[in-house]
Amino acid sequence: MAFKAPPKILQKILRFNAIKFKEGKLLVVNVPGLLSPLYVNIYLQRLLENDIGEKKAMNLLYNIGKFQGIQGLKITNNYFGYAKTIKNKRELLIFSGDQSEVTGLGKFKWVLTDFNKNIFIVRGKCSIGEEYKRFFGIQKNAVDHFTRGQAAAMVEGTINQQVLAVETKCIATGNPYCEFVVKPIKIWDKKDVMACKQLVGELSSFKKLGAQMAPYLALA
Repeated sequence: MAFKAPPKILQKILRFNAIKFKEGKLLVVNVPGLLSPLYVNIYLQRLLENDIGEKKAMNLLYNIGKFQGIQGLKITNNYFGYAKTIKNKRELLIFSGDQSEVTGLGKFKWVLTDFNKNIFIVRGKCSIGEEYKRFFGIQKNAVDHFTRGQAAAMVEGTINQQVLAVETKCIATGNPYCEFVVKPIKIWDKKDVMACKQLVGELSSFKKLGAQMAPYLALA
């Protein structure tokens, strides 16, 4: 079997010993994290869907995923300074997407990166979809809202336009892989059934809630 190098961002994390355990804490680029079985997150998602409704749960998970994607890129870039050196937009998008492998969300590949029409498609084995299916069985609707939020963050960070990521295929619904189509909100067809079903609103920003990211950026 031919050797395949890990993603560049993971190579840097390993080279710089950026994952550490200190005084009972897990530190990723010096930022405290939490290691727990993924089925706990799946259970939490199902509880949210059951208690507040699928639409509200979807909105919450998508925006949290988008938040992590945006802030995660800022933190890793602050730590390594790598993204600043990338001039090619496609390479920047791939670098941003490599975060998914580091965090355990799965391995993905951008199968379409059309910067002229601003249409992007990413596919892969999403850990959330796989574990949701394992835990709760086959689902009627796509479940990877957190992941598609991250996909939206990656594209927005590259093209500087507000986008909507829509999961068109999901392992939890019986598909062999998960697929996310990402486009600026303004060019989505308003009659597209999947887009309408997965359309989300914005949550209160962390700033309005009184939170700050500066302390975490300082840690990195």
